[in-house]
Amino acid sequence: MTKLSTFSIVVFVGLLFLVWTNTACDQKEQGQKLAELYCGACHLFPEPGLLNKKGWEEGVLPQMAIRMGIADPDFNELNPEEYQTILEKGGLPLKPMVSKKDWSKIVAYYLKNAPENVQTQQGALPILLDTQQFKPQILWQSPGERPNFSLLKFFPEQNTLVAGQREGKVYLFKGAKQELQDSLFTPSSASDINITANSHLQLLLMGKMDPNDAYSGALLEIEKKAGRWKVLRSLVNGLNRPVQFASFDQGEAGEQAFAISEFGHYTGALSWHETTADGKSKVYQLFNGPGARVAHVVDLDQDGKQDIVALLSQGDEKIIWFKNLGKGVFDPRLLARFLPIYGSSYLDIEDMNQDGKLDLIHSAGDNYDYSYALKGYHGVRIMLNQGNEYFVEKKFLPLHGAGKVLVEDFDQDGKPDLACTSYFPDYSQKPLGGFVVFKNQGNLKFSAHTFPLGDKANWLLMDKGDVDKDGDCDIILGACSINNTVPKPMRQDWNQLGIGVLLFRNQLK
Repeated sequence: MTKLSTFSIVVFVGLLFLVWTNTACDQKEQGQKLAELYCGACHLFPEPGLLNKKGWEEGVLPQMAIRMGIADPDFNELNPEEYQTILEKGGLPLKPMVSKKDWSKIVAYYLKNAPENVQTQQGALPILLDTQQFKPQILWQSPGERPNFSLLKFFPEQNTLVAGQREGKVYLFKGAKQELQDSLFTPSSASDINITANSHLQLLLMGKMDPNDAYSGALLEIEKKAGRWKVLRSLVNGLNRPVQFASFDQGEAGEQAFAISEFGHYTGALSWHETTADGKSKVYQLFNGPGARVAHVVDLDQDGKQDIVALLSQGDEKIIWFKNLGKGVFDPRLLARFLPIYGSSYLDIEDMNQDGKLDLIHSAGDNYDYSYALKGYHGVRIMLNQGNEYFVEKKFLPLHGAGKVLVEDFDQDGKPDLACTSYFPDYSQKPLGGFVVFKNQGNLKFSAHTFPLGDKANWLLMDKGDVDKDGDCDIILGACSINNTVPKPMRQDWNQLGIGVLLFRNQLK
């Protein structure tokens, strides 16, 4: 072989390598650009590093293919009527939003750049076992039975705790000892409740608790006559898996209004329902889409009119302030937006730094969204109100699987603390972080505490209030044992104990 021919071969191989490299880089750039274009069109663009490769490949990307019209949904879970409703309401596209060729590039981009394991939490506070401040009292227990509660709410004026099971039974505990006083059955899982001035129950029913778009939920008003509970009237029908409602004070006799969060599945809504004394009703849709988790009725800008501040948690996760302009008109204003993989769980609104302005306390830890893993971005975020509709995250408290978060000065030292459940804790952690109180040490510094029996159930629900009327705030937890991520030995232990409702009595006074 001549030197010239050898040189020619080297040049040819080099050129071939350059072509291959440029093509590979071009494909990578195409995949990234397509992902940013399509994945960033409906929500914040999620970087591949936020989730492990298995989570993308087996969980998130197949679901995104359904939502972008590339793949069909599981028709074993959808009946034809439900599927047709989803299409009519725009929950799924009528035709693909992206070509299969471009979709394959998006998938390749994520799988090539996703790590085998994601970085776990750093800077998490050590959880201390506190045997002094809160003493546990079991209110509902059935050894050997899986406790599946879907409703838990305390009413201080009536000193009544209402706890509802997934199967439809609702219990009423009353008095300083919170003894079981009454019970009733409902047609489906209850998710929220209000007790009216005349002791009627306004009960929100999900229809089905599992993911669905059947529009079989309802808000009912129930009264007790001659020792029996009866439906007085249906306030709102045809709701899509509603999870929470808030009463809205219209200031006019005979009128009622409710902000209802319809979580749904492929579809959903946040809507304002007005019901007058003559039975007529009006519906104002504030948000059209799945994932409405909680709506607070609060005067955020202190202009004398009740606004609605809502957490939307499915897909495009965000907090929206619906400013009340009067006469049934609300102006939506974005306050915060989160990555779609965060799994937003709850929102509380309080003045955390005592500057006279309401702040946002947001928790993220929902791990049911097709991507179960321990995630470093799960926890509680404190966003302080800077004025002019501007909120800045000033504190992040890592907590795996962070669920419902509530603000209260539990130790009455003048600084608001945080109570938080976790439905998806780190099961290897001891003590388990399934229920944590973050005690405020000042200047947004906290210490983390749990309490006896706090690791003996899978806590989904929580409320607070002065149950025993002794001047300090107590905490109530509710368990729901449908979480299949719990290790089998732990789940068996929890179900054998069968603790469904647990009251933590504050020992401060």
